[in-house]
Amino acid sequence: MQTLNTLLTSKLKTSVLAKLSLNQLCIASLLTLTALPLYAQGSQTAVNSCDIYKIIEQAEKPLELSEFKQTPNGINVYSDNLTLQVANFQLCQATHPFSNNEDAISQYAKYEQTLSRLADRAIIDFPNKDSLSREQIKQFKSDGIYYQEQVVELYFQMALNYYLGEFVPKNDEKTIQYMSKVVDYFQQNKAESIIWLDYMVSTGLVRKNRRLSRNNPITLQHKTETGLGIVSTALLSKAGHLDSKAGLLLETFDYWRSVPTPPSQTELEQYLQPILPALVSYAEQGSYKAIEGLEKIYTELSLFDKRYERKAGYWQQQSENIPQENTSWQ
Repeated sequence: MQTLNTLLTSKLKTSVLAKLSLNQLCIASLLTLTALPLYAQGSQTAVNSCDIYKIIEQAEKPLELSEFKQTPNGINVYSDNLTLQVANFQLCQATHPFSNNEDAISQYAKYEQTLSRLADRAIIDFPNKDSLSREQIKQFKSDGIYYQEQVVELYFQMALNYYLGEFVPKNDEKTIQYMSKVVDYFQQNKAESIIWLDYMVSTGLVRKNRRLSRNNPITLQHKTETGLGIVSTALLSKAGHLDSKAGLLLETFDYWRSVPTPPSQTELEQYLQPILPALVSYAEQGSYKAIEGLEKIYTELSLFDKRYERKAGYWQQQSENIPQENTSWQ
């Protein structure tokens, strides 16, 4: 398995987020994270995008992925509307893994057994690697005992594997369950590194693409950088990643105002009404992206209305208190 440290240090250098198309309905969908159905058009059409797995499993002969005009999770990998695609992202489940490699399938089944055995313990209850001597680490390995970083890595890798469905049956609910544990751990214990989780997910998927079977339809979602961005944002936001949620709201706001005729102050204030409370909530829970966004928004508002100067100053101070970028989580 690739380690999280490797994923952090080899993070993607280009952004995987697409530019958003926005309106008030999209904002509402962001705040509720409601999944919307996406219907396919083409030779292989399913009422639900997840039916692609049933179609492949029940087919009398192997099907070419080119026959499908929709992706498993119902996203459009060429869309410039990240907000809508995240809302469209449907959670799917399959009954069989796509790989025929029995040894690999058996190994991943053992990983799942390990996580089932550890499920009743909080990650923070395991010892931190930094608190252990080399001798203790060797003894832990010999005795099959885990420390925090190993547990986090195992949850992270298995979350990706349940999404991919290659060596374990695809189960997006389990992906969200396991990714939530990773997100919670970083947000509570590694706040300085939390901003890189989206890069870690995208990089992890790129690396695992090399081992996917030819008939695994999940590859349809990885054909573009935009597709990878949609997937990583959808998985992380559904797993409670505050920066992903805040980032979506800020992206929608930036797109809305990028029009030839700038909105009036009144229009700006009306548009921001449902956004600001959500951003404040994310910021109070520790989202650096929300804090930076609030500073930018209130600073701009204060240029035209002195009533906002106090809040602009407050969020500027909060922004200055954000720790310097640190990509090392060891």
